[in-house]
Amino acid sequence: IPQWDNQMSFQASRQRYLREFNNVKVFYKNLHNAALHYRTENDTVEHEVALASSSALQQYIIKAPRSKEVNMRFDPYDSLHVYGVIFESGPGVYVDNFSMRGNSGIGLRMIEDNIFRQFNSYRDYKLVLLQYGLNAVQADSLIYRSYTDRMIKTVNKLKRLYPNASFVLMSVSDRGSNVTGEFKTMREIPALVNAQREIAQATQIVFWNLYEAM
Repeated sequence: IPQWDNQMSFQASRQRYLREFNNVKVFYKNLHNAALHYRTENDTVEHEVALASSSALQQYIIKAPRSKEVNMRFDPYDSLHVYGVIFESGPGVYVDNFSMRGNSGIGLRMIEDNIFRQFNSYRDYKLVLLQYGLNAVQADSLIYRSYTDRMIKTVNKLKRLYPNASFVLMSVSDRGSNVTGEFKTMREIPALVNAQREIAQATQIVFWNLYEAM
């Protein structure tokens, strides 16, 4: 939710193929009369756009051919929910990163079904990569039955909401702990990897062992 005197600034990457963009897609819910103000480096004036009012997810597309930077702000701001911004420049593979720091993945079940469906109507996801669980590792705990059961329900929910997408569950990576002055892999890591393999088997999705690959 934007705050008073809000402002966002985005710049393209220096990496090849990511140095400029043509379209900026803003995803939001506008319950009243909020407006988007934006300017690219090619603009001499700031543009003001009245955002559509709705309780459903909306998308506004900024046409910004061969731009490297865009600045945005929202006013009024108190009736607006901004979910994210996507930058596109043409055909290719696009990755939407749904980051939930400190979350084991189970929190995905708390998100309303309609939010997933509405995003999918705009994005038409083809592949969903699930990489969660490192924060679920607990010292001196080798049993993850509760986590397994809840994640099975979470994955099945996502499969139901994204019926045309393929799914890959990536295991946790390595995680070290100090054992008598020497850093070693936590002994709980392999136990959680096995639990995640069981989740993938139960939900019939692909499993990729990141810990083993490391």
